[in-house]
Amino acid sequence: FAMYPAVLFLVAQLDVFRIFMKKTDRSKGEALPPANILLVSFIPFSASSVFWILPSPFQAIFISVSFIFSCALSVRSLKKILNWNDKDILIFFLSDSAYFLTGTLFLTVVYNLVRTILN
Repeated sequence: FAMYPAVLFLVAQLDVFRIFMKKTDRSKGEALPPANILLVSFIPFSASSVFWILPSPFQAIFISVSFIFSCALSVRSLKKILNWNDKDILIFFLSDSAYFLTGTLFLTVVYNLVRTILN
């Protein structure tokens, strides 16, 4: 069950990064893009927690299908609501990958420093 809060936290971070990537200037009267588009798209994935009561192979299948469905919904909502094309979505996901890899690198460096100091 720890998987669900972790995935939803990462999706919320994707939404924050999407809004940051837009770089709107509110002093010029530009409006912020709509919030929580990706988080709303992942409602089917969060609802898939009821599948944990099923036997072992079925729960993995249904949870995987709900994750893929949520990913497809998020891409569709980015295309429909924000009028992004495939290139914008690809750049967004590549930028997100760099964002998460940088965060992972930072946490790894901190972990190794703490581990070195404690030994």
